[in-house]
Amino acid sequence: MITFLLLEEQHQHKNGGGWVANTAIVEDSAFVGADAQVSGNAQVSGKVWVSGNAQVSGNAQVSGNAQVCGNARVYGKAWVCGNAWVYGNALRRVDVAENRRDLDLAVRDFLKDARGLTRKLGDLLRVGLVGEIFTVLEPYANYDIERHLGLLGVEVTRSIFLSEWINEHLFGGLLRVGSLEHLDKMASPYLNAFVGGHGRETVGATVHFAGQDYDGVVQVAPFTCMPEIVAHSVLPAVTRDHGIPTLSFYLDEQSGVAGIVTRLEAFVDLLEARRKKRLKEGV
Repeated sequence: MITFLLLEEQHQHKNGGGWVANTAIVEDSAFVGADAQVSGNAQVSGKVWVSGNAQVSGNAQVSGNAQVCGNARVYGKAWVCGNAWVYGNALRRVDVAENRRDLDLAVRDFLKDARGLTRKLGDLLRVGLVGEIFTVLEPYANYDIERHLGLLGVEVTRSIFLSEWINEHLFGGLLRVGSLEHLDKMASPYLNAFVGGHGRETVGATVHFAGQDYDGVVQVAPFTCMPEIVAHSVLPAVTRDHGIPTLSFYLDEQSGVAGIVTRLEAFVDLLEARRKKRLKEGV
C-alpha cells in the first residue's frame, strides 16, 4: 500500500497488483508489480514495466517500453520514455569490458540504440556542477545528484574531470585533455589566492558557466570543507555580477535524499520561471 494515502484513495492495478493512487493514470497495458507504487499525478502508459520497490510519483510521465525497476524513483516532472533501459545496459557492458575492443563495441551499440529513443523537444535547462573534486565525480558521495537533476529534465555539465586533474598534477599538462588553468584566471577578480582544495576552481567554473549562458550552478562539497566554504562566500558576488543563480550542498553521511531532491525541485522551478521571464523580456 501507499502509506501516506487512505485505502479509498488508492487501488491495485489489474496488471501486477501494485498500488496506484486514484489521482494517477496507469494504462491497463502497463505492468505495476506488487511492491511498486504509482502516486501523485503520475502518468504511466504503453508497455511500461514498474517492478521491485520502484516508485513513480509527482508529475512524472513514463511511456513506451521503459522499465523502472529495483529501488528506482521517478518523480517531479521527470519524463521517461522509449527503451529507457538502454543507458543502464550500456553501463553494465562497460563494467564487464576486458579490453578496448569491448569498450568500443559498448559505445557503438549504445549510440545505435539511443538514436531510436524518443527525445524530449525544446531547450533543456542547463546547470553546471561545481565543487570539491571527489564530491563532484562520485555519485555515491553526492547522492547521485546528476541523475536527480536529469530526472527533472536538466542537462548537467561537470566543471572538473579526473583526466584533467591527472594531466595537471601528474603529467604537467602534457596530455591533450582539458585544463583547469583558465578557471583560476576567471576566478581572480573574486578569489585571487589559493585557498586549498578546489575552492578557486569552483568560483572560476561558476563564472565560466555564466559566460556560457547556463541557467544555474549547483555546488557540492563535503561537510566542513573549508575551501568550498570560502568559495561559497564568494558566489553571491558572482551571481550579482553575472546573474547566474547558485545552490550549495554540504554533504555527509547524515544527509538525506528527500531533502536534497526537494531543494533541487525548488531550484529547478525557480530556474524555469527565470528563463520564462527572460524570454518574455527578450533578454
